[in-house]
Amino acid sequence: MVIYGAIKEEIQRELEQRLSREIVINLFLSIWDLGVLESIYEDLKHKKSVFVINPAFDFFDIDVFCEFVAQALKGGKNLYFAPQINPDYFIKEPFWFFITSLDAVVNFLVESLYLKKSIQTDFRNFLHKSLRGHSISRVDIPKYLTNLSENWESFFSQDFSKEFFLKYSDVYFPHPNNVHIAISNRCNLECVMCPYHSKEYRSLQTSDFFDKSLFMQTQDFKKIAKYCGNHKIFMQFGQLDEPFIHPKFLEFLDIAKDYGVENINITTNGTLLDKKNAEKIVQSNIGHITFSLDAIDKESYKRIRGYDYDTTVANIQYLIDLLKTSKKKTTLGVCFILQGENAKEKSMQFLEYWLPLVDKVKFHQLSEFELDKEGSFVTKHQRQFREYKQRHTCSIPWQVLFITPDLKVTFCCNSMSVYSTSSSIGGGA
Repeated sequence: MVIYGAIKEEIQRELEQRLSREIVINLFLSIWDLGVLESIYEDLKHKKSVFVINPAFDFFDIDVFCEFVAQALKGGKNLYFAPQINPDYFIKEPFWFFITSLDAVVNFLVESLYLKKSIQTDFRNFLHKSLRGHSISRVDIPKYLTNLSENWESFFSQDFSKEFFLKYSDVYFPHPNNVHIAISNRCNLECVMCPYHSKEYRSLQTSDFFDKSLFMQTQDFKKIAKYCGNHKIFMQFGQLDEPFIHPKFLEFLDIAKDYGVENINITTNGTLLDKKNAEKIVQSNIGHITFSLDAIDKESYKRIRGYDYDTTVANIQYLIDLLKTSKKKTTLGVCFILQGENAKEKSMQFLEYWLPLVDKVKFHQLSEFELDKEGSFVTKHQRQFREYKQRHTCSIPWQVLFITPDLKVTFCCNSMSVYSTSSSIGGGA
């Protein structure tokens, strides 16, 4: 703030010299600040050109900003610059704004009142729709801007954006949004499509990661839980392992709750969710549980997962009944991987059966795995991705961390597949 406060007049003079017109610059720490919005509204009423700059950073390029201003004045529409990792992923708040519409400021005011919990969600949505006159849904602007107006255009400077993220990654992404934890490397099933535990894929693995049982220690989990609780990070269990195999999994859930972890997601096959475990889950602070099922009949389930279908379904149904009785807010989902003959037909049967019982039904295409030329264990579709002429930076490393039971850190489930089966996993937590 000090740096921008010192050069605000200099920027304004430079702009007015170059563009030969009066320009107002507002500094903001948050666009939702009511004082900032009131100032912008008053300037717009007096027909001034209003530009808003986030002053939380010492990174500024007067030439790029002049380019932004010139484009804004020429276009006559609400223009924003929000650094993006890729075309589909935006940071939370814009860096620069040009506001030309009073309606936009009123919409910002509504959103500000909502974020301050001064108005309820339904009333906020009613006001936004009334001000716009219709509903809009766009994917080419930051999500929260879709609440305000469809009259928004993006300004983009590739070199500037690249330098910005290199310098301010720790500001915009000081910690992950999601920490995905494998508390062991074990599963009680050998599902045919699983890259970690199926008999077919185990024969292709070239590392010893799954040869010996690994279980995360309580003192180590406490450190992770404390970090997640302090930073309000979403915590997720399951995928590499079956979390209920860990003898202290339920204790871990209590630890996470004690450290203030507010949102926990579990992915499980449901086979170990007996009545005792289900009753404990209902008392915990679990936000969502996904059950990986992949079948709608006994024969398919036995062939794919090697377990008794009726037992698993009964476990899930018992939890459903418990949650209804206790009126807990834990939501449930079921997952189906499309594979084998009549997959489409069976998926529709799956949907019809489970949709009335759970909150979410998810379907995934089957991923098949192989060893590439370098001996890495990869999904077959990765070869196709490498052949694409245009690729975009992946946003997952900026949002999610995966931690293995021996406290190694990696960036995504695919890298867990690669490193745990064909090379060493890097970096301790």
